[in-house]
Amino acid sequence: MRNSKTKDERKAVLLAIVMMVCSFVFLFSLHFSPGKDSREVAVVFSPALSVGEIIQQLAPLQIQFQRIGAIENIVVLNLTQPNQIEKIYGVGAWLVLDAIFAGGCLTSTQKNNKSTIGNT
Repeated sequence: MRNSKTKDERKAVLLAIVMMVCSFVFLFSLHFSPGKDSREVAVVFSPALSVGEIIQQLAPLQIQFQRIGAIENIVVLNLTQPNQIEKIYGVGAWLVLDAIFAGGCLTSTQKNNKSTIGNT
């Protein structure tokens, strides 16, 4: 009888942990997601992509490149139009976050370069 009780306790603890993690992920996404009026966003792409490949994927969009993040697959962009977040997801972005809340000070040691990507 004790054995089944400990299994039930383990299941309950595991369920509580899963619920806490899901709650954290949900609150994280609410806090760090860019607002409708956000201009500067941090965009996370696949770690397998280089900065050059990321820029090629973003080329069809009119976006101003701000800088590379602490990791090469994170780029900070300045949006030029309000509806570009959906388009960024459309070219392969994993996450689009508000750059200020998502660690605006986490920049690479490379010189930040503002340049426009795409047709202007």
